[in-house]
This record gives sequence, C-alpha cells and structure tokens, in this order.
Amino acid sequence: MNKISVIIPIYNIKKEYLDKCLNSVINQTYKNLEIILVDDGSEEWCKKNYEKFLNDKRIKLIVQKNQGVSVARNNGIKKATGKWIMFVDSDDYLELDCCDKFIKRISKNKDVDIIIAKPYVIKQGKKIYVNNYYKEDKIINQFKDKKELLSCFYHDGGKYLYKETPWAKLYNRDFIITNKLKFNKKLKIGEDGLFLYEYYSLANKMIYIDEAVYNYNINDASISQNCNPKCLKLTNDFNDEFIKLLNKKNIIVLEDEFKKFGIWQLSRLFKRYFISSNIDYKILKENYKKTIKQEPYYSSLREVKFKDLSIYLRIFYFILKFRSFYIIRKMFLLMEKIIFARQKNIK
Repeated sequence: MNKISVIIPIYNIKKEYLDKCLNSVINQTYKNLEIILVDDGSEEWCKKNYEKFLNDKRIKLIVQKNQGVSVARNNGIKKATGKWIMFVDSDDYLELDCCDKFIKRISKNKDVDIIIAKPYVIKQGKKIYVNNYYKEDKIINQFKDKKELLSCFYHDGGKYLYKETPWAKLYNRDFIITNKLKFNKKLKIGEDGLFLYEYYSLANKMIYIDEAVYNYNINDASISQNCNPKCLKLTNDFNDEFIKLLNKKNIIVLEDEFKKFGIWQLSRLFKRYFISSNIDYKILKENYKKTIKQEPYYSSLREVKFKDLSIYLRIFYFILKFRSFYIIRKMFLLMEKIIFARQKNIK
C-alpha cells in the first residue's frame, strides 16, 4: 500500500496554529498515513498543545533537544516507514484532499521520484492562489525542463515559485535513502534549498501537478523588521555550502545562471541586512565594501549580462552602479517600499 509518512517538526508553536495543522493532517480523506511529530525541544506549554492528539494510533512522537528544523526533519526521515514522505510546517495546514491528489498521480506514475504541487498563500488572513506555474500537469524528465527548475535556485526567475520549500511535495522514501539525502544541519537559512537542489539534480522523473494542496501562512512585516544582524554570516555560510554542493558528483551546475546568483544574493542581503536601522551605519558600510569583493558577488558584478536579469534585478543592478553606499542604500529602500506597497494591494 502507498503509505505516506507525514513529518511535522514542532517548536514552541501557538495552539491555534498547531490545532489547525494537525487536524488538517488527521482528517485527510486519504487515511493510510503515518504522522511523525518531531518535538525540537519545545517548552512544556507547547507539549500540552499536541498531547491530546497522541491518541490517534497513526501518530508517532520523537522528542529531541533543540537542534533545529534540519535535524528534526532528518530524524523524521529515519523514523518513517511509509513508501512516501511529506513535510508539513506546524504553522501551516493541508487541504483535506491533499494526499488523495498525490496518490492519484502515483497510481499512474509509480516510478516517480518526487511530485511537486502548489500552495495557497495565506496573507493578511486572505487565501491567495499561486498562479505563476505551468497551467497543467507536467512530467519533468528532460534536461531542458530540469534546467528550468534548477535555474530558479540561482535567481528570482522561473515558473516554479516555492520550488525550494520542502512542503507541497511528495517524496519517494527509497530515493531519499538510496541517495543518502539529508537536510544540512550546519545552516540556519537555505537548508531547504540545498536539499531540493540535490534532489532535483539526481531525480530521474519528477511530476509537477497544477493543484494547490498546501496552505502556507505568511505574515506581513515592514522591511526593517525583516532585518537580521546575523544575516550576512548566515548568507555567506549558505553560499559556501551551495558551492560545495555544486562540486559534488552528479550535481547539475548551470554556469550561466550562477553568474546571476551573486546579484540575487546581494539583493537579498540588502533586504535583510544592509538597510537595517538597528546596526551602526559605519559597520554596514564597511561590511558592504568587504562583501562585494568576495565570491560569488565579485564575479557576478563583473560577468553578469544585464539582458539576462529579471526586471527586479536589473533595477537593483543599476542601483549598484552608484559608488556611494548611502545612495545605494536609500534607493534600494525606496524600491522595496514601492514593491511592498504594491503587494499589499493585491487582492
């Protein structure tokens, strides 16, 4: 039977979110599930929130000391016995027919390594349908299609929004075990992306389905509130691990796309670090000067072709031409505020 192991990491999540998440999994129309809760060192108040659900015989509980979501997911994979694996974040929830929609595709494609579906985005309490995908189901087993999927990891283009997130996907457990795939426990950001990049590179057959099966909660916040003083180091750590991954055997490397990667990463650093009002301006300026001399930023700034960039990155690339960090910072902040305002008006 096609048993699905649903892995849900839990760490100090509010009751209202956890209740909705677990109820959406337990009440799936497809019943052949193994539900693995991985408590990543939560406090007692959080433990009480999931204890009432443990009466369901399909639920298994793993309790570990706080080691992060990557270790939690890796331990969930070790515990899983289902032929298929699904990851769900504890503040999100599934459509009730999510698993049925996956199983329907499996019945026609038993040799598939992964199925990629779409999420709904819950923004300001509104359910938004993600529509920048292919408009029909698609088998991805040709290099040109795989290249398009992987190119999204290097920049913000492509049809596959949320391609690097572990959720809204169904994984072949044997494929994970055979290829010794794990989430990178060294990283605090981007660990999902590295896992999926390796998975997509090695997969022989992937299926995209034009169905929204997952509900992803996203909270609006001002740009400045998203800034993280540790972001520079965390991003550089990710870059180092990504480059290591690209040097592994059988991993697909898109050299032309990699030229855009540094520009995209630099734009994300501005969004999360260089426009911060909580970090001393002199420190930001000094770190900016150091950063643009490092890889992959240095090569990208010199080798990328303007015509190959998305509209967003073209604007950012133009802004970077100003020599003054003060002007670059101010212009980027203005650009982001305009984009943020437009997004809030999307119905």
